[in-house]
Amino acid sequence: RQVSPHVYIDPDDGGCTVGAIRTSEGVVLVDSPHKPTRALRWRDEVETLGGVRYLINTEHHIDHILGNPFFEGVVVAHEGTRELFHELSPISGGQINTARDFVAKADPDGLPFMDGYVPKEPTLTFSERLTLHVGGEEIRLVNLPGHLPNTTIVHLPSRRLVFTSDLIFNN
Repeated sequence: RQVSPHVYIDPDDGGCTVGAIRTSEGVVLVDSPHKPTRALRWRDEVETLGGVRYLINTEHHIDHILGNPFFEGVVVAHEGTRELFHELSPISGGQINTARDFVAKADPDGLPFMDGYVPKEPTLTFSERLTLHVGGEEIRLVNLPGHLPNTTIVHLPSRRLVFTSDLIFNN
């Protein structure tokens, strides 16, 4: 669903609301779906906008990161998200079976996509703020503790739009 010129979301289906920002230099994603079938559907939709350049994880919980491997691009996150990615995430380290169990319950049709699954962690991190300039779009990433110490909001000042991660819930 388009929420602003060149900005799209895939509304929540029990996880986080994921977003896509289309620029002239590629797409910047905000979080990834936690259900493999939803991730593949979202990837197909996003590919119509262009190639994925960056994937921003706003936190380390499974509903924000499980779909990372289904997308191209550099994963960007707060340094705490990278640190906790393997420590607490049920999809990393020796806990891959926990992720399979999660998918078996949340998305049974997605279970075959977990064969050979390898988590995709952030490789570009920041401590307080990071501004990406992609295709003429200014994308501000700001650590805003609240839900978690490593929560990141994504602010598009020219669009007067912000992705709040899990700092704000609707209903």
